[in-house]
Amino acid sequence: MSNLIPTWYSRSIYDIDIDKLKENNIKYILSDLDNTLVGYDIPTPNESVINLVTKLKENNINLLVISNNSYKRLKTFSNPCSLNFLSRARKPGSKKLANYLKENNIDVKDCVFVGDQLLTDMWCANKLKCKSILVDPLQKKESIFTFFNRLIDKKIRKRYHKQGRLVSIMKGE
Repeated sequence: MSNLIPTWYSRSIYDIDIDKLKENNIKYILSDLDNTLVGYDIPTPNESVINLVTKLKENNINLLVISNNSYKRLKTFSNPCSLNFLSRARKPGSKKLANYLKENNIDVKDCVFVGDQLLTDMWCANKLKCKSILVDPLQKKESIFTFFNRLIDKKIRKRYHKQGRLVSIMKGE
């Protein structure tokens, strides 16, 4: 279970304290898409995403979208904000993401992985030895593929909250 523990916790990607990211020398946010940046059924960036991308750029932090979704889904979502992305990432596997980082000369020490699932996002981050931020899902509605993972995720998350294992990186905390 220790391979599922995130470095930090935030209610959402939009509540993360950017100054704390900078204090930890973060230059790249590797973000899951569905239920982390937007709901799984939202095809393009909303105002929250656009504002986040702008704020991150002002702070010299790049947002990369890392998802198990198709190339078409990622391209449709990422193009309006000129975001780089990795589709069909095969999370919780980390090999494809590790190769992507190497090919783009990105040091994992400069990254934080943000995602809403312990069994895919946090596990992948820990395999990479990457800092991570667990966020709550943006909406209850999700794909059938996520449903079974979420049942396990909820139980583990509850235990982590009780044990005080989720260290906040939210603004004002």
